[in-house]
Amino acid sequence: MNKGSFLGSLAAAITAVNAVSICIAEAAYYPPPEDLGISADSIEIDKSSMNGDTVAEIPVYVHNNPGFSALKIIVELDGRLSFDSDLASTVVDGIAGVYVSSCGDSENTQAICFTADGERFQGDREIGRLRINIPGDISVGTYSVALLRDSDSEEIFIDTYNKRSARFYEEDFSCLEGGCITITDSSATSTVQENTPEPEAQETAITETAVEAVSDVETTTSAETATSTVPPATEREKVSKTAVQKLYDSPGETLTTIASAEDALAEPLNEEEKQSGMLVPAIIAVLLELGTAMVLIIRKGGRSK
Repeated sequence: MNKGSFLGSLAAAITAVNAVSICIAEAAYYPPPEDLGISADSIEIDKSSMNGDTVAEIPVYVHNNPGFSALKIIVELDGRLSFDSDLASTVVDGIAGVYVSSCGDSENTQAICFTADGERFQGDREIGRLRINIPGDISVGTYSVALLRDSDSEEIFIDTYNKRSARFYEEDFSCLEGGCITITDSSATSTVQENTPEPEAQETAITETAVEAVSDVETTTSAETATSTVPPATEREKVSKTAVQKLYDSPGETLTTIASAEDALAEPLNEEEKQSGMLVPAIIAVLLELGTAMVLIIRKGGRSK
């Protein structure tokens, strides 16, 4: 080997060593991010405020951001939602110099790239908003906006600098937190409230029902005492059934029921009722016992059958 060939080979070897050294230095210079996180927000929409199909915007945030030149995320929507043709928006307060584009899609799953314009995107803040279509006939409920680590051939990554050696993949993302869209309907709640009687109306109905029950019982008792010789036990059973049915059919029971029953039954007995002996006092006792029991039951568990 002549001297020229030897020197040429030596120069090539030195160049190769320098290139390897530079690569190693670059790799060591860009450490992986620590506790890097991406999250999607959750929002609530009142269906009564929707006028047909609606486009909702879901904010996306970066946490413990080392600064990036490019960032890719993968979003999967609930099957009843879909992405708008304008996939995402970065035209919001506090976001400047970031472009968004689709990196791949499959039905309701989109790979979305955020690219910094010139300088790296710094800080823990919102990086854009996903634009999602909500159909006008959607039902009340909660619909997911999930963040995935990979999908088919796509994988999330972050370029902390504009170099391949500064690209880090899903294993360096500590947290991916998806969001959701919750659909409510205040008009349905208003309808239920309108159909519910006011407490004053309930009390009035209770009082009228209790007085009517007592009146019917007294009328029935007077008529049957004058024309029948039914034994006292059988008479008490009939009166009890009449009182139970009246109290049971009322819209709600409160202490007004007992008070009204006591006032109605406290009136003086006529000659015909006095002749019935102990029958009327027994009826009064049964009726008051039933009223008290019904009030306790209704107050504890609502109207029951």
